[in-house]
Amino acid sequence: KLDIDESVKKYLPWFKLKDKNAQEKITLRNLLNHNSGLSNMTGYKELLNEKERNYFEYYYFEDYSMQEIADLYKVSKAYASKYLNKINEKIISYEKILKINDRNSKIIDLLKNVNDSELKSKIIELL
Repeated sequence: KLDIDESVKKYLPWFKLKDKNAQEKITLRNLLNHNSGLSNMTGYKELLNEKERNYFEYYYFEDYSMQEIADLYKVSKAYASKYLNKINEKIISYEKILKINDRNSKIIDLLKNVNDSELKSKIIELL
């Protein structure tokens, strides 16, 4: 049985983040509710321009601080924060339109009836 309140690492041992503490704490529920601090970039990557992708990836995947991103782009920390918030809002609007959260929740509900752990891992990987 799949427990969505367990760490992602339990089901996806290859899941890695620069922030080891966050890496251990993020649950499947966090990912499904889109409140892990991460996003399903593969679905949105092509919808963001290069600058937006870079900001997003630096912050969420490379673990750059807001100040490091500001320094990299030679902007204020406040501007970098505002720009990243704008990117997040854009991604959230795409999620609402595409209903990815609803789809993922339905898939997770269906997975409760699947006994094959390897199959579960592969399906979760696709989410």
